[in-house]
Amino acid sequence: GCARPLEFQSGKPSVSKPLPENKDNVFVDESGDKPNWEVRIQNENTKVLVIGASNMRKAREVTLPPNWEVHSFPGAKFQHASALLRKMTVTENLRHISLQVGVNHRDERPTKYLGDLRKTMDALRKLESNNINFSFSVTGVSVDPHRLPPGHRENVKVINDLLEAEAHMHTRALQKRF
Repeated sequence: GCARPLEFQSGKPSVSKPLPENKDNVFVDESGDKPNWEVRIQNENTKVLVIGASNMRKAREVTLPPNWEVHSFPGAKFQHASALLRKMTVTENLRHISLQVGVNHRDERPTKYLGDLRKTMDALRKLESNNINFSFSVTGVSVDPHRLPPGHRENVKVINDLLEAEAHMHTRALQKRF
């Protein structure tokens, strides 16, 4: 069947005309070979690239615009995201990367991953500074209180707070630049 995808214009989502279902733009690396993970953009017309952990495989359940790609890396943590971003090449048409990682740190204290989170943000900022008309976003970890034990819920809140703080610092730096 056809779904109604979201199209982003002027920062506000709007419903566009129905598109045929297309699962060819969702890629899941099930190899588990984390040191050799790599993001290879498959379509030269890709404008939006979503990189995330296993939850991103669910993108197969929705219709994405044809100029979007989703790459899912089950088990991905900030250290993996940082490595993926440092190795990747931004194609000419790519305009935005949305990163969704952090859930796999839900049972860890911040001291274990904070350095890797900062390296990930630095890698995103470097990609942005090296490419004209390019931006990024980082999605926090969604929490269903009924599915996570209290300790994990508290850790996820800390992860989201840290991501929000990093995003706020990035926004302030951009404002100073312009």
